Parts: sequence; structure tokens; C-alpha cells
Amino acid sequence: MKGEYSGKTLTVGVLALSVDVYTHHFFGPGRWLGKAFFPFEKDKGWGYNIFSGKGKDRKEVLYRVRKMNTYIGKSLIDGKDSFHLDYRPHNSGTVHSMHDELRKINDNIFLGMGYMALGGGSINPAPFLIIGPAAKWVGADKE
Repeated sequence: MKGEYSGKTLTVGVLALSVDVYTHHFFGPGRWLGKAFFPFEKDKGWGYNIFSGKGKDRKEVLYRVRKMNTYIGKSLIDGKDSFHLDYRPHNSGTVHSMHDELRKINDNIFLGMGYMALGGGSINPAPFLIIGPAAKWVGADKE
């Protein structure tokens, strides 16, 4: 995966409402819109999340923050290969324990399962979609 993709939360499961509230109001500096990825090796890379919020002048602005490292590895959910998004190296607080896994459905749809220690870890993942085609990679904001 390379470039910026749009995203959509899927409000299902026991924690559906709280996951949606967290994702759009506490995870970043605005409403979550998607993720971006940049591979720098065959099975490793990094990326960030994209949010829409209000800038200093109160105009709508995009924020590219909440960086993560990416790699291919065994899923903590079912042991099969997944595309992992590891937030530990770049974040603190509750986001430090956050981890996502993506699986390709087709060339433009990827099913994600996100989890963090606060929500029970990999035994209680929150589903989301990453949707292509990808837009051009822009790069993360300086945090």
C-alpha cells in the first residue's frame, strides 16, 4: 500500500458507539478521514492518519498525524498474515497501545481491525475500512 486512502468506521459490536466517539473526537485533532502508507522495504514501512478539523483561523484543515510503523506479520486475531500498523514507536498515552491489522478485500477495499489495551486488546477489535484508490503520498505533519 502506498499513498493516502480514505477510511470509514464500521459501527458494529459491543463497543461500537464508544469506538466511533473515540475515533472521531479523541484519537486525533478532528474527525478521522483515513490513513496513508509509505513502504520503504518489501514488507516494512510507515504511515499516518488523516483528520479534518478547524485551523487557527477556524477554516477546515487536514491534519496528517498519529504516525505508525507498518509491517507484514502474523495476526494476533487469527494467526494469518496481516498488514500491521504499530503505533507504539510514535505515540504515547492510550494510543501507545493501539494496533491495527489490515486485510485486502480487493484492489480498493481493505478491512481493518483496530485494538488497544484499554478496549481489551485483540480479543475485542473494532472494524473499519480503508478505501482506495490511493491519492498521492503527502507526508506527516511535524508534531
